[in-house]
Order: sequence, then C-alpha cells, then structure tokens
Amino acid sequence: MACPRTPNQVLLDDHQAERYGRLMSRPRSSPASAVIPVGAAEIAERLGVKPQTVHMWRHRELMPEPRWTVSGQPAWSWQDIEAWARRTGRLRERNLHAELLALAGIGWDGNLDEMRSSRVGRK
Repeated sequence: MACPRTPNQVLLDDHQAERYGRLMSRPRSSPASAVIPVGAAEIAERLGVKPQTVHMWRHRELMPEPRWTVSGQPAWSWQDIEAWARRTGRLRERNLHAELLALAGIGWDGNLDEMRSSRVGRK
C-alpha cells in the first residue's frame, strides 16, 4: 500500500535514499569551506593538464565519481578533486614566491649559462 504524500514530499528509490542518507550524514561545512563545484575544463586548468586528460582519467575510472550532473555534464567538488590529486601526485605544489615575483613583474632575467658555470665546478 502506498504511503500518502503531501505536495512537498518526494518518494525516493533505494539508490536515491542511500545517496541522500550519505549526503545528510556528512558533517555540515562552514561557509569558509563551502563546496566548490568544478567541471572537467576547470579541473584541467587547475591541475595544469589538457581537458582531454581529465576525460581520460574519468573514462579509466582513476578519479572520484562526479557528485552532480549540470546540463548533462559531470561536476565534482573541488575539495574531492584536490584531495584525490594530492594523494595521487597529480597536484603540483605551487611555488608562491615565483608567482608573487611574476605578479610583481620582477622576474629573473639573468644569464642561465653564466649562473650554472659559476655554481657548478667542472671536473
């Protein structure tokens, strides 16, 4: 016998109920750690790879399952992707000093060969 529903209630199948239960049992995040959804193109940009590489990782089931589908395209939580990328060595550590120098327009413009010869003794 079907349960009567109010207009705001939705019946869930077993898969949806399990997923909903997992989502609801997650600890609530603070606004500072809000979920940031990202697509394949943004993941590629953030990890410094081509979008085709991200699609290959997904096809080979190397990366986490997407959390959502947006306009028919998979979307992930950046926090999930970042954790996965760190675990698997796909997230390169940023060189903040070099980035700050580049932003300030103070890049090194010396002679690389000269620097090498002065620092490395010849045998």
